[in-house]
Amino acid sequence: DDALYERYAKHLEAEHRGKFVAISLDGQVMIGPDRVELVWAATERFGEGSFCVRKIGFPYVLKWRRVAP
Repeated sequence: DDALYERYAKHLEAEHRGKFVAISLDGQVMIGPDRVELVWAATERFGEGSFCVRKIGFPYVLKWRRVAP
């Protein structure tokens, strides 16, 4: 997750600090103000488990766990 953020989203900090970014494994990005809506949209666009989510300009990673049925 850190490597994807550094490579594909770090440059967004000046303009989008505080928003959320979803980054696909191939470097596509989606930006949004609401992390839940962004996760749903990124899952639809990139596929489940094929992206990371970060809050732009902040040093932590959101970890999403799938609950087994």
